[in-house]
Amino acid sequence: MLASLLIAASLSPPPPVILSRTLDNGVRVVAERLPGSTRFSAQVLVRAGSVYETPETNGLNHLLEHMLFRGSSGLASGEADRRAEAAGATLNATTYREVVRFVCDGPNEAWKTGLDVVSLLVAEPALKPEHVRVEKGVVEEEIAYLRSDPARLLNRSLWSRALTGDPLALPTEGEPSALHGLSSQALLDLYRRHYGGENMVVAVVGDFDPSAALELAAERLGSLPRGEAGSPRRFPKFRPGRRAEDSPFRESYAAFAFPAPGLGRPADYAAWEVLAQVLAGQYGRASAAGLEADSFYGPTEAGSLFTVIFSGTPEAEGLEAASLRLLRSLAEAGVTSQEAEDAKRRVAALYGARRRDASHRAFLLSLYTLFATTDDLKSIEARIAGVTLEEVNVAARTMSPENAMVVVWRAR
Repeated sequence: MLASLLIAASLSPPPPVILSRTLDNGVRVVAERLPGSTRFSAQVLVRAGSVYETPETNGLNHLLEHMLFRGSSGLASGEADRRAEAAGATLNATTYREVVRFVCDGPNEAWKTGLDVVSLLVAEPALKPEHVRVEKGVVEEEIAYLRSDPARLLNRSLWSRALTGDPLALPTEGEPSALHGLSSQALLDLYRRHYGGENMVVAVVGDFDPSAALELAAERLGSLPRGEAGSPRRFPKFRPGRRAEDSPFRESYAAFAFPAPGLGRPADYAAWEVLAQVLAGQYGRASAAGLEADSFYGPTEAGSLFTVIFSGTPEAEGLEAASLRLLRSLAEAGVTSQEAEDAKRRVAALYGARRRDASHRAFLLSLYTLFATTDDLKSIEARIAGVTLEEVNVAARTMSPENAMVVVWRAR
């Protein structure tokens, strides 16, 4: 008991001081000072994404993300990038299943410019027809590039098969066949439906006065319309199964998906993070078995998929058999206390590193504000340290291969 308390104390730094404010239009602003940081990050997270699409409109959120860089009433096309670059900063955006993320990272002294630029970026877009046509081509090229990555393609296959018929099964990047039919009016409707204050979180992190960041964010985003708050989605029915097919690459892969909790259940989420380290971490069981393993556990609210992709031998049958043995052992024999404690230290170290990285920290701040609470984030290291062996094994017992969606790619 004493040993456990000492481990918890060693893994649990003092909780950070996070300032927050909700503007009159519903925008939630969170800011944290990162003493000694030479970098800042200003991010806007919007409750949007591919889960709000249909097969006919798949790619609408990704296209809108691109169009917001093409200008608005207060910003000329490309001006956001030019302003950021002039301050030595970078500007980027990503469409996920349940959120769209806009990021400006740069040298600490440029934080006001970064917050200014990322705030202007989410204003109502101009949507000029010639820009829409060009960006459709850009998005289509990006889709082709993303689908040259085996891990991404396998994850897409797992989600689409395990959650067939639900919008969560749709690829976040979109489908080229749907992309060309998307109209400017559809983009504008999507913007007005999701980009109101009730669906938006702003996070600012760096070595500056966080109260000043709250004030500047209020000035820049206080005039956005309130809009209607999006409600959490129910996680759909998970469908186990198996699919074997020829690999589009030279390598063989065995990929598995399991239903897992979302960020809306922070305690359960923490246990799964520990389990991921036990299975697929640098010193995890897959590595000990001579297998390469990549695990993915993305930012969703009500539920998610935990996916793990194995590689390491040229024969698909041998790879799948080795993967099945590993997962059955985990589900049936469970995790040892030593494995759990080692994994907790590694997860805590990861969170410690992210706490010192302004961009990672701002993303976590905005995610927890949107899907959980900032108090959940403040106590994340303590929660990881407090995960019990039984909690990890409860998660491990669900990882029987018979409960999984399995996709096997056989090298030709």
